Amino acid sequence: MKCTTSYVKTVGHDGLRGNDLKCGFKSHDAINAYCTKNPRCKGYSWYSRRGWWCAKYRSPVGPKDRTHNWYQKVKKCKMTKALSVNRTLYKGKSGRMLKKAKKLMKATKKDLKMVKKAASPKVVKKVAAPKCAGKCGAAGGKDPYRSADRCPHEAEVSK
Repeated sequence: MKCTTSYVKTVGHDGLRGNDLKCGFKSHDAINAYCTKNPRCKGYSWYSRRGWWCAKYRSPVGPKDRTHNWYQKVKKCKMTKALSVNRTLYKGKSGRMLKKAKKLMKATKKDLKMVKKAASPKVVKKVAAPKCAGKCGAAGGKDPYRSADRCPHEAEVSK
């Protein structure tokens, strides 16, 4: 699976107050790199009086504040083919690492099958019920209120 991280800028808003992972970054590159690498980080803020301010672990846009800009983290992932993963996993591996790579490869193939299965719609064939179904009672096609042994609708079905 290949993932990319980007940020959506909201001018004039802070993130949720508090909820800070780390504050006081020297540059935009520093806070961006920290937040991108940290899975708990959901976004970061810029503060007009102090620069690149805090990385936060809560994601919603916070209150209006003209002294702040909020950068919301957006992570998008794509499924990749198992074959390309296979080549990179097995290259230069031996012993325990090879076993781990094979185990991971099996899990990846299984996940891909599950995704394909979930994505493809299930086709269900509908079988038409016989005309006398439910009309003649449950006693083997005999109507408990009729004296005839055969269902009166059976003749219609056989025609």
